[in-house]
Amino acid sequence: VCDRSDVWVEGPNEGGEGARWLVDGLREEYPSGSAIKVLFWWGPVRKKVEWERVGFSLAPKSLPYRHSYALIASWTSGLATALREADGEGGKAWETNFRLGPSGRETFSILRDFDQLQAIYPAGPLDPTRLCGPDHLGDGKHFVVTGRSDERKHIRLEVVDGLVELTVSSDFSRPEIWRSCPSGKAELMVMDEDHPGVFRP
Repeated sequence: VCDRSDVWVEGPNEGGEGARWLVDGLREEYPSGSAIKVLFWWGPVRKKVEWERVGFSLAPKSLPYRHSYALIASWTSGLATALREADGEGGKAWETNFRLGPSGRETFSILRDFDQLQAIYPAGPLDPTRLCGPDHLGDGKHFVVTGRSDERKHIRLEVVDGLVELTVSSDFSRPEIWRSCPSGKAELMVMDEDHPGVFRP
């Protein structure tokens, strides 16, 4: 995955499987619904791809696209299962319910558009309320949910202008909430005095 337009382009050949460009509207501060113009240059020496945001007057000429979201979970045997779009949310929230198994522990991650290269996953134990993605770095990273055996849990995913919030709730425990941080934003990190070499926001 390449999020820059100033790199050399290879092909056409058979070596491009899994390779793609990423237009990071969050980092570029493009609002949701922005129209993007993609330019492809085929020169005598090199080829290149560029993109730029264009005015909203051109948005009706762009191809509309509505994302979908799916779970890959321990209770789905690793199969991607679509989340349902929340009623009355204007395509900004998705939901599902599940029950904890006999162990009282389940794991899951989320895919945008059923694509493994667009995973939403937890940042890790050093930042337990932060999530990452959608991106290609989620392999082997899962949200962990615990509770009573057979406890019914509710998952709600909200995506607004590229910012993601995930909530897991039930009638028997406090909600667990993970949030993304704006991509490309500088964040002050301070070294943990109890753990030299470990930096935290």
